[in-house]
Amino acid sequence: MANKLGIKEVTLAQISNKDSDINVAAKFGELMDASNATGTGSAHIHKATRTSVYDPMVVRVTDHVANTISHVDKDTYKMALFLSARHGEPWVMVGHQTQHLIHPAPGVTNAPIESGKDYSIIYPNLDYSKFK
Repeated sequence: MANKLGIKEVTLAQISNKDSDINVAAKFGELMDASNATGTGSAHIHKATRTSVYDPMVVRVTDHVANTISHVDKDTYKMALFLSARHGEPWVMVGHQTQHLIHPAPGVTNAPIESGKDYSIIYPNLDYSKFK
């Protein structure tokens, strides 16, 4: 999926899954090798993964209830945009959330989210005990 603004698009299941490329911090050299391995030889890298654990990232969640615009339009006020300040930080909806709903709820098993939910803060199912 792509939009005219170049914002990475994901689903709720992807944003809440630790194995999704947006929740992985890759090394820049690894991304360069992958880019050159495709035969393109291009050094241009879309920010589909983080090059550092400190990289912030913004994504658009296409199946979030706040995403009320088609893929071809450019109106960010109608997009469900989420920001993660760095690897391991939650995905926080920026802009127009009307509620403050956190996934997962305290004491509930953290599993990927099904579509159509209205969460404004999403913690991926990472093993947070390994973070320093």
